[in-house]
Amino acid sequence: MPVDPLTSQPAPDNRLGPDLKEMEAQALSGALAASRRWLARPRLDETLTRWLPWLSLTLGFGLALIGVGIAIGGTTGLLVGLLSVLTLPVFGGQLVVATAVSESRPPPACPACQAPDSPFQPYDHWVDWTEHAPDLFLAQAPLVFMGLPFGARCTVIRYGRDLLVHSPIELTRVLREELAELGEVRWILAPNLLHHLYVAQWAEAWPEAELWAAPKLAERRPDIAWTGTLEHGDQAPWPCETVVVRGHPLHVEVVLFDTRSGTLVLTDLLENLGHGPETSPLLRLILGLLGMAGRATPPTDWKWTLSDPEAARSGIQTLLDWPVERVVLAHGRLIDVDARQTLRRAFAFLDPEDQRA
Repeated sequence: MPVDPLTSQPAPDNRLGPDLKEMEAQALSGALAASRRWLARPRLDETLTRWLPWLSLTLGFGLALIGVGIAIGGTTGLLVGLLSVLTLPVFGGQLVVATAVSESRPPPACPACQAPDSPFQPYDHWVDWTEHAPDLFLAQAPLVFMGLPFGARCTVIRYGRDLLVHSPIELTRVLREELAELGEVRWILAPNLLHHLYVAQWAEAWPEAELWAAPKLAERRPDIAWTGTLEHGDQAPWPCETVVVRGHPLHVEVVLFDTRSGTLVLTDLLENLGHGPETSPLLRLILGLLGMAGRATPPTDWKWTLSDPEAARSGIQTLLDWPVERVVLAHGRLIDVDARQTLRRAFAFLDPEDQRA
């Protein structure tokens, strides 16, 4: 099977491969469904309040065009007034997104979730291997995804001299040399359908390492000689707890929990972006309107497009049952403070009782 270059090679903006283009259509469909659920039981909350200035601006601009048209009069005035019709789809689109974001129930902001002296801030800068917990090391790199500066983080867990690599980032000479001092890479895990761009680099550097893929990833990357696919957590060959969180048609994620340090290792199930000062005001504004700024939360489009909420709830419950002391994320600030409660608040939208509130 041929592999599209967008899938197998890191593009400048790491845009999606052709087989994931359907995510955009699914997000739109999911937003419309969430908006309809909101309309069934409308409410005004902080999330919707953020949208009120933009809704008012669009509506006001449309009314202003009508007023100008009346003032001008004649054919020209009629044409100017008719331009106000163009504001209706913009207003409608804003209203759909605003109500859909409100329906996704963003968790509270967590400005102090990361230790103030953490070396991993800002989260879109290079950081070489740093021991974040006993025998658990992190490195991070700049990463632009769909035009946005997300940054990316790789986790290595050490067992004796054996190293488990979760979500490989770009492999530099420095990272490779430092890793050689920590031990020998035995397992390389690509934990979901998006975090695979640099697996081939690591496989070339450590040809004896086992390459493990998240469900469906081997079909995306038939160019890689995978050791196996982790359909279930109990298949994992490494010592740490492993669970496969399902429920989404595309975002199936392999999650690790290091019981020795109480560290939960996630990829895209949780992001913690939009904090100042490391995020630009414009990006904070966009993330804020999407219910994601300055808080640890699943991506809003992930919430909209769950195909099996019960399966997602079951997988997340396993995470919530673990004695989590810290959470490592691929994108955004780490969660070093109040980790279990932050995790529970992030996934409270899955609770049927919460949904009926």
